[in-house]
Amino acid sequence: MSTQELSLDAIYGLAKKVMLANGCDAANAEALADIISRAERDGSHSHGLFRVPGYVKALRSGKVDGKAKPTIKHITPAVIQD
Repeated sequence: MSTQELSLDAIYGLAKKVMLANGCDAANAEALADIISRAERDGSHSHGLFRVPGYVKALRSGKVDGKAKPTIKHITPAVIQD
């Protein structure tokens, strides 16, 4: 097995390209690429490129909507304690 070193910019670009090709819109692809590249930067490889095949599988199966937008349905008032 051979290894390939990638810069953080290359990891970001690769992750974004993969997410876009598998159903993410630009905003979600960019968010995932950012998380993946930061995880690799921080040495948390289990949350970096390692996760990409699982993300792709979830997108392709329809289990995850790559174009989903979060919405706020309820805001709980803050509790201020003295």
